[in-house]
Amino acid sequence: MGANVIRLVRTDHRRITDLTGRLGRRYRAGESLPAQISTEIRAHAVASGDCLLPFAEDRLADLDPAYGETLDELTAAATKLANAPDPVPRPVVEQVTSAVRRHIDVEEATVLDQLDNTVSVERLRLLGEAFKRGRDAALKARGERAGKYSRPRVSRAELYERARYRGIAGRSAMSRSELLSALKESE
Repeated sequence: MGANVIRLVRTDHRRITDLTGRLGRRYRAGESLPAQISTEIRAHAVASGDCLLPFAEDRLADLDPAYGETLDELTAAATKLANAPDPVPRPVVEQVTSAVRRHIDVEEATVLDQLDNTVSVERLRLLGEAFKRGRDAALKARGERAGKYSRPRVSRAELYERARYRGIAGRSAMSRSELLSALKESE
């Protein structure tokens, strides 16, 4: 049986927020972070627009009209990010971050919370399956791997930098998994 749409959408929100947070900082040369973020944002916007928006318009009495607008803003921001030079200029980073935050705020407050309170668990699962299919189809159309709702793998170098920032002793001798454990312990 499929996952609840609310859980899938919130997982998408966390992943996109994490990725856009990295956009404002330095990332490895050759890493296609802007392209990855653009693809993730577009896939989320397509799945939300094709699955959640029509369902919410039919079922939720007081749907905020800003919800549809935020989907358009996300798509425009993803396009601007995909076409931006490397490194991504600060105004583009700010526009993408702003569009993502606004969309998440509106989607969580006006759609997810209302769905959670008014729609049956079985219907949320069916909606989750439709959302996942739409998201996966959008990712595949762009040549990306689809089907998993997991966080992107963080490299040892990035974990090392996080450990250095937190002042974790012995970090240079630690493996990737040891760095992960040390960072979790330091939280």
